[in-house]
Amino acid sequence: GSNFFSKIMKKNHQDISVHMFLFVKSLVVCFYKKNAKEFDLADEYRYWTMFRINKMKIENGEKKEFIVSDTETGQSITLVANTLEDKNGWVKRISREIRSVDKKVMKLMVPTASI
Repeated sequence: GSNFFSKIMKKNHQDISVHMFLFVKSLVVCFYKKNAKEFDLADEYRYWTMFRINKMKIENGEKKEFIVSDTETGQSITLVANTLEDKNGWVKRISREIRSVDKKVMKLMVPTASI
């Protein structure tokens, strides 16, 4: 799924429209630019960054904000949803994917008895 967000950069606090795509193994964040031209057919999406679900952490921020971090590299971004409902939905879906991956990893780590 995808939705519109703004990214807040730590140093220059510039809001940038982005679109997120959540997959089973990753969260992809793209720059989003609405097409203002009358006869072009599509809006523009440009890849910006990706977070692997198995190396990802999500935290609630203030109001409509949430923070996505890469636990391996330390890279993090603050995303701002259009509404509180959007934020809660994204945090819930991303958290569910993280828990699912964590369960699979733990299952693989449990030794099995051999006879």
